[in-house]
Amino acid sequence: MRQKIKLVTFLLILIFAAGCNNPGEEEGDYLAYITASQDSEYENTIRDLNLGVLFDFNIELPYAEETMVTLWVQGYKNGEELEADELANIRFGNFPEEEVEGRLGFSLLNPDNQTFFLYTPGGTAGPHIPENNPVITDENTFSTWEYAIGDERLDLSEGEARVLAAFRQTKGESTRSGYDYNSPGGLREAINDDDVVLLLMIEVKREEF
Repeated sequence: MRQKIKLVTFLLILIFAAGCNNPGEEEGDYLAYITASQDSEYENTIRDLNLGVLFDFNIELPYAEETMVTLWVQGYKNGEELEADELANIRFGNFPEEEVEGRLGFSLLNPDNQTFFLYTPGGTAGPHIPENNPVITDENTFSTWEYAIGDERLDLSEGEARVLAAFRQTKGESTRSGYDYNSPGGLREAINDDDVVLLLMIEVKREEF
């Protein structure tokens, strides 16, 4: 029951964020701008060397001195939510510079995608193997991964939480792709359809020191 309440709460946040995101909002109202760097040198290196899976992004913080960013991996196994602290998370921000631009991302490194690694302009988390790692290593498991944002820039306002990427596993020969992870219906489908779902999440807040 507690896990269902957490999921419903997160879905409500997504609904609220979508309802408050006005396409006509001025540039100054956003705390972060994110673009997916698909086929970047980082991603290609990991893939070419068969080292695992990597999602790479570029982030711009126009108010870096007063912005705090949280990047974390949210996991689900058999539809049940896992505690975020058990996987990977990092907070960064409040830079001395007024504006900051850099790379951030998430990697599942071999063997068998067991090692979690987050990197940001403010530091890294890992690499480490979570104590309760939900990733399945069985040979009969089908794994897939995809970015949750397209080619367009993602603009984040105060308090917005968004899905950046997803890694999914099912004990079968295939699985769907193309879920809309940032819609309540699409996210619920992905969580219910697969045995393991890992979501790379981001949230920005204004925090002045």
